[in-house]
Amino acid sequence: ETDYSVVMVEIAEIFLATPIELRMIIMAGFIAFVLLAYFGIKGTDEAIDFQNRLWEEEQWKRRNNIK
Repeated sequence: ETDYSVVMVEIAEIFLATPIELRMIIMAGFIAFVLLAYFGIKGTDEAIDFQNRLWEEEQWKRRNNIK
């Protein structure tokens, strides 16, 4: 059975043994990935909400015979 805490410590040791430039590139990539994921999800939610509002407005106009 694999002891994941030992594996995580080894990964951390490898990461800390790399040059500072490489660590900065890796961290910047991680931060960029997190930001892109967040804004992608947020933008998708807003686009869906916008389309739902348009549909609800269209349905309201149809119910009230407004053209």
